[in-house]
Amino acid sequence: EMALNLNIFPDPKDKNVTITVDVPAEALGSGKCSETPENKTKPDTDSEILNLQWEDTDKVVNKPLNRYLNLTFKMNDTVPSPFYGLYRLDGYYETRYFDKNITDDSGNTSVKQFIEYVSFSTYKIINLEFPTPVNMTYMCQNVGVISMHSELHDTSEAQGAS
Repeated sequence: EMALNLNIFPDPKDKNVTITVDVPAEALGSGKCSETPENKTKPDTDSEILNLQWEDTDKVVNKPLNRYLNLTFKMNDTVPSPFYGLYRLDGYYETRYFDKNITDDSGNTSVKQFIEYVSFSTYKIINLEFPTPVNMTYMCQNVGVISMHSELHDTSEAQGAS
């Protein structure tokens, strides 16, 4: 069992506005494990990847909002007691749908609907977070808080689809 929540600050002008999100137990999990013998000789196979996806609904427009987390764990076997730790965390969180006036090249204006979302990443973590001994990877301590780089975007931006 794993519990994870995100604190998202969707308003760049007001840091007091916070959305706290619990990743639901129903989130779809997928990933990649490197524990097969044929992988052991390939470079960069000490990674374990966990992807979590789930949906919520924008209650204003009754449309789905997608959420996604990618957690990459790596093993440090260069120490006397090898351990796994979090190497990187990335994701996006769609916050809402909104309407925006768009003017085309002919000067015609129309209203189109877009999605606002927060993208976030820890980038590569040199000193692995949440160190867990290799022989105890089934358990992890309460780790507290990790800060991430985040950006607020919307799908009207070039390359803005989440």
